[in-house]
Amino acid sequence: MERIEETYGFEIDFRDSASKNMLITGAVPNTNIDICIQAIEKSAGVTIIKEKNTLIIHKK
Repeated sequence: MERIEETYGFEIDFRDSASKNMLITGAVPNTNIDICIQAIEKSAGVTIIKEKNTLIIHKK
């Protein structure tokens, strides 16, 4: 999620410690934030809600 912050300028709001401490590796497309969010949701089992300049992340 640090990479998402750097690339897109979003703030990240983790709603639980489980999703905050999860390590995700691999490549996701970084030219489209919506595709990137979908890839992370599927691979990490989280829900990501985009509100203005913030991505809210929590376990499903």
